[in-house]
Amino acid sequence: MKIPAITFILLSASPVFAQSVDQIINPTAVQKTERILSADNMRGRASFTPDIERAADYIESRFKAAGLKTWNGSKSYRQPFSLIRATLLSAEGSVDGNALSKDHIVAFTSSPDLSVNDNSGYAKYEIKAGSDMRIEARRYMREKKNTVVFVDTSFSSTFPLLSRYTRQQ
Repeated sequence: MKIPAITFILLSASPVFAQSVDQIINPTAVQKTERILSADNMRGRASFTPDIERAADYIESRFKAAGLKTWNGSKSYRQPFSLIRATLLSAEGSVDGNALSKDHIVAFTSSPDLSVNDNSGYAKYEIKAGSDMRIEARRYMREKKNTVVFVDTSFSSTFPLLSRYTRQQ
């Protein structure tokens, strides 16, 4: 079916309406909010400090004043979450009956206890001499399964770099 040219002209000639950005965003109000949140008395708003709570209180009051609804009918605009930071308390292991030094064991886990043996169902990988250890380690850390990675002794001097990754977990 062909649409007559006159129809196209009429449709394209109809006016287009849009809101002015100045009606949506008030530059003065934005500057006021920026000044309040960046003020010295907020002291950088570091996480887990009273300063971050003061900033959150202010933001919450602005949300309420704007008439925003809370998430899922909550009484608050805040969405709490838990932060877990694992700390290695002890580590011991052996490969083929040879004890491993604690400095040569790195674990990425949120389990309180970790035990790995031939029957525990872990995928086994090896970072071989000459490989880029950082790239290989990152690839195995993204695995969505239980994994054991053996690192060639040629990386002994750089092995402590893997321990840094545990701080990011």
